[in-house]
Amino acid sequence: EWYAQARLALRDGVAPDVIEAIRLGKTPKLKREDDRVVYKVVQELGAKRGLSQASFDLARKTLGDDALAELVTNIAFYTHVALTVSALNILPPEPFPAKPLP
Repeated sequence: EWYAQARLALRDGVAPDVIEAIRLGKTPKLKREDDRVVYKVVQELGAKRGLSQASFDLARKTLGDDALAELVTNIAFYTHVALTVSALNILPPEPFPAKPLP
């Protein structure tokens, strides 16, 4: 999944340093507040399988109800895809245009 998403993020204008920070498991330097909130939600859901009330409230205030629901749905979808790819040992085609995860 990283292979596909890193390539698309670069194509769609995500800064290479942001992609590299995420690849290395570091917090990227994001300029926009909504991007920082999205990153926080993704990280917290991944680590804790839920959101604290403070994170939920911040995401709702920053993103709105519809965008927050869409974000959580997308996180669930891509988690499902990543688990499927991993469980079935599906490898990306060569050559790998994106640096692999460490």
